[in-house]
Amino acid sequence: EFCVGEAVAVPTGTGLWTKVLSHSVFQYFPDADYAARACMELWRIATPGAKIVVADVPAAAHREEVLRTRGMTGDEPLRHRFYEPDEFRAWFPEAVSVTVHAPVVPGYENSRHRFGVVVAVPEKRAPLAAAATLAASMGGASCA
Repeated sequence: EFCVGEAVAVPTGTGLWTKVLSHSVFQYFPDADYAARACMELWRIATPGAKIVVADVPAAAHREEVLRTRGMTGDEPLRHRFYEPDEFRAWFPEAVSVTVHAPVVPGYENSRHRFGVVVAVPEKRAPLAAAATLAASMGGASCA
């Protein structure tokens, strides 16, 4: 099965998916709070033992180079958000592991400015424990 939905409100039940993929969308999120809520939602829909993959994420370390490549000075509004890998580690605090990959894909010039994250969900967990922790740290925001 395949499911598509709003990043902070995926139209599916809790703990149903053994594989969860979010590809090339985080750069369009309005702010870090929205990104954190999206991660909570990915966690919510994943089964215990699942893998969550967040791919093609713009790397903050390459922001200035990307601006130069596009002929921008930094004063113009760039609609893309850039991320630090540690943000994803913080957004998935109960994960068994959060592994960052930075592959260079032949023929895809932007790949050298991007990274991906693979999150291993524990075999045993309370389905919304991470979401509750993150929501509390964000001042009560919730995506339930």
